Amino acid sequence: MSLLEKIKSREDNIFAIGIAWTFGLLWFTGGGFYLGTIVGKKHEIDLQVRDMAGPGLTGMLTGFLVGVVVALLVTFIYPNYTSREKREEEQAH
Repeated sequence: MSLLEKIKSREDNIFAIGIAWTFGLLWFTGGGFYLGTIVGKKHEIDLQVRDMAGPGLTGMLTGFLVGVVVALLVTFIYPNYTSREKREEEQAH
């Protein structure tokens, strides 16, 4: 069974992959930006543009890359897990 067939075989596969590629990228990218601006540089007053442009951009790119890696892992590993789980359920009955 190909990966595409495994993905389409169960609704939870499509749901998990959709969440990973939408909300996962949004949360990791946004979280990386905010962590980069807050933790990335020592600021004396409120956040300045230079705080957002330097460490904020670095944190955002790092978060985006982490989000892509997580989404790829969900895309390739979760359907295999659910197909194995489905086989085990069929063998039990």
